[in-house]
Amino acid sequence: MGSNQRPAAKRGTWISFICGVLLVLATTAFGMLAVVPGATAASPVTAPDGTLALSTANPKVGDTLTFAFATTAAEVDGRNWVAIYDHPSDGPFDQAYHKASTHYVYVTTVNGIATLPTTGMTAGSKVAYFLAKDGYTWLADPVAFTLLAAGATVPTGTLTLTTPHPEVGDPITFSYATATPDPKNWIGAYDNPADGPVNQAKGAAATVWDYVKSATGTLTLATTSMTAGVKSAYLLYQDGYQWLAVPVSFYLLPAAPPVTTTTTTSTTSTAPASGTFKLSPANPTVDDTLTFTYSTTKVAANNWVGLYADPNGGPYDQTSHQSSTVWSYTGNASGTVTFSAASLGVGKHVAYFLYDDGYTWLAQPILFTVAAAPPVTGTTGPHFVTDDFPLTPHTVGAPVSQKISALWTGDSTGVTFTKESGDDWLKVSSAGVVTGTAPAGVPVHPGSITVLADDGKGDTGRLSLDVPVVAAGTPPVIVAATWNLWDAGTHVDDAEHKELAAIVDDGLTVIGVQESAGTTAAKLADDLGWYSYQSAGDVGLISAFPISSTVVPSVTLPAAAATITVGTRAIRVWTAHLDESDYGPDRACFNSATDLAVHETTTTRYAQAKALTAAMAPDLARAGTAPVILLGDLASPSEKDWTAATSASHCQAGAVAWPVPRALQAAGLVDSYRDYSPDPAADPANTWSPVQLTHTSPTGQEPQDRIDYVDYAGGLNVVEAHDLATGWPTPEPDVSANDWTSDHEAAVTTFSLGTPTPPTSPTSTTKPTSSAPSTGRPSTPVSPTTPTTASTGTSRNPSTSTTDSGHLLLRLNKTTVPQGGSVIVTVSDAPARTSFQVYLHSQPVLLGALTVDLHGGSSQSFTIPAGTPVGAHQIALVRVGGTIAMAALTVTAASVNSSGTPGGTSGVLVPTSAATTSSVPANPLAFTGFAIGLPILIGTGLIVLGVLLARRRRGRHA
Repeated sequence: MGSNQRPAAKRGTWISFICGVLLVLATTAFGMLAVVPGATAASPVTAPDGTLALSTANPKVGDTLTFAFATTAAEVDGRNWVAIYDHPSDGPFDQAYHKASTHYVYVTTVNGIATLPTTGMTAGSKVAYFLAKDGYTWLADPVAFTLLAAGATVPTGTLTLTTPHPEVGDPITFSYATATPDPKNWIGAYDNPADGPVNQAKGAAATVWDYVKSATGTLTLATTSMTAGVKSAYLLYQDGYQWLAVPVSFYLLPAAPPVTTTTTTSTTSTAPASGTFKLSPANPTVDDTLTFTYSTTKVAANNWVGLYADPNGGPYDQTSHQSSTVWSYTGNASGTVTFSAASLGVGKHVAYFLYDDGYTWLAQPILFTVAAAPPVTGTTGPHFVTDDFPLTPHTVGAPVSQKISALWTGDSTGVTFTKESGDDWLKVSSAGVVTGTAPAGVPVHPGSITVLADDGKGDTGRLSLDVPVVAAGTPPVIVAATWNLWDAGTHVDDAEHKELAAIVDDGLTVIGVQESAGTTAAKLADDLGWYSYQSAGDVGLISAFPISSTVVPSVTLPAAAATITVGTRAIRVWTAHLDESDYGPDRACFNSATDLAVHETTTTRYAQAKALTAAMAPDLARAGTAPVILLGDLASPSEKDWTAATSASHCQAGAVAWPVPRALQAAGLVDSYRDYSPDPAADPANTWSPVQLTHTSPTGQEPQDRIDYVDYAGGLNVVEAHDLATGWPTPEPDVSANDWTSDHEAAVTTFSLGTPTPPTSPTSTTKPTSSAPSTGRPSTPVSPTTPTTASTGTSRNPSTSTTDSGHLLLRLNKTTVPQGGSVIVTVSDAPARTSFQVYLHSQPVLLGALTVDLHGGSSQSFTIPAGTPVGAHQIALVRVGGTIAMAALTVTAASVNSSGTPGGTSGVLVPTSAATTSSVPANPLAFTGFAIGLPILIGTGLIVLGVLLARRRRGRHA
């Protein structure tokens, strides 16, 4: 097994292809690309079976994009998704995550239509992907396209690439048409799209070009001087740079080595010998050992196996082109050789079995892919179930007490816990209880303590706890969840510790559980040193806050209730698990039933829902003073999800007014998830099921629906809502090793408590979008301070901006807006499902809330109040501990630029300073999340405002 390299005749193109794609995509400028099919990952590898096509012709900023998609029945999954990227280099060009998508939508059928907005996007080169199972494996070739400026005039001519999937070295043919023919009209193709006439002005020279003299025709250009990657082409007027047609973008693939042919040189036979050559495992990861089993009738001492990290560099024509990456002699008629997959790295590679120190094949080559190592799910030795534990916000001067000993997975006998570092006011007992008294004043950063566990047998572990401290009177925050535990977690190994990890990592503080087997709620609460109500059977409550005044379930009412006390506030919490028989989506999908809503009223489930609303009626009548939360597995979808627009995702059933959730709504409850995310097409948030994906029906597919709810009434403000399943659950039947212990996803909502009010009308379902104070919202800060850094902002073009990995980026779509106008706030590179408040300075005004998607990005429009003073302001993004990011915004009089046309330079970034941070209340809305540092990266002429994540957040897609 040697490490010396065999001589190379020429360098392959695969590495240059990847580098070229990275370089070209990262430097692509505005206004350039038109819709064309995308590229395969590499020519030698089988292309995706699906298709993705943009149906919207010549889209402009502000348009809704329509994509037609299709995949195979075997690939259908409720977590397949279509995503678009404002910056193409952010996308999974190598089928791996790089940065968050700008917009995305789930697609749950074999084929259909996906629509995506372009809010927050800029004009220029974009790319769309059809991706599998919340991951980054392509289901279809990507689609590159041009997003024109909102007011752009579309040229009347046409330019089309007619060569499908061209490769380096292939001639490429364009058809064209123009109403203004001229002998000096020309078509130019650019190896680097940034070199083209992106603004109809001269850039760098075209890589290849030629004149086109007629009104219509075709032109063929060579690509021998071009590299693999994204390219652009233009039809231009009279030796100039005026567009005669919308530019075209296309992928130029690397030249395909004929690795599956048997073409030989004159010194070899016409076909490989009848040898065999096999790889195990067939789908290796970078941590695996690659074992190649071989046999041949042409035995020679110097027969050898060579592996090539660059598939284009191997002896695909039985002659040398590039040195092998690793190799080993075989020598025998049969046997095995092994290599470390890490020696090749993640990517697509090729292996050859070759004759007598030469390049004659002894068997067919093997193309294979080395995947990244699977997520680390933990160690089998004793350890803490998580790295970090964010506690609920504590008021100044309040006592702190948190049990952590049960978070240690090993035998607790003989384990000691000691403080390794942290704030003086926090300590830990040897038995594993963290205690302390919050300081009298609000500190700049949350309190923290790092605890060392030592079992005396050589195993140690560390756990960091964060304790946010808030001012007296700060609106309390709770993170409420409903969680069906699937037979008390018995289907998954070590369920108790995995459930504790999920509670801690997602910051849950009030959990309504179902299928708890009469014990699990009490056990998990005891592990955390929290409070619980456990029924003798199915339902239970876990709470970080004291519990009192319980109501027990009955045969006709499978629900329980309790009052939790948060500070001085009382909240009435119900947990319910309604009957699952005669399941509505099954009737729709497998029986083609059309009487869905009517039939549902005859079910046990509906009778239980009516009994539940009757039992809750006294509590709902008092919701103005004691808010009400229902945490329930209702075993029913919602009419807010089964709409005409989502019919394709629900067996073409159309709009269905499912009566169970409707009955609860009629009683005065609000569906918090649809209150927060009203578009079911964009955010289905299906909770059934992350592991039940197949069905014995002819379709073979289990209906995927949102059947678990966090409903509320009274003085509560929805800060954020999401569905939750930790890790990447493997479907049935191979579930035992899953991090997530349930066959349901949990539904999670973060609430802040408003000022109690007398009972009046049901709570509004509208998310806060203005600064007007109302019940259920945090009070507006009262100490206006003009940020001292307002004049130090540095303009940065968002289409070319970059941030270091792990840093949050804030962008505005304009820097000037009239009074009463709107501005689109875009956040990227944030931890999945993180919530922020958006404030307008200098007099702090809460504009509303923004939550990033599971891919780390979000765009949302906010209205600037009509009474905002004219002049310099800033948009501030706020979480626990103060301001996270700020961007400059100038507000003009309403009569100026009243159309709301974007003005100024987008992407203005301003560094956070101590003075800036203090201008926002230390906790305008407390959040039980992770601690955040505020590093500022400053370079020549560039200021990058970021937030370094101080803890690993393992949400649904960590």
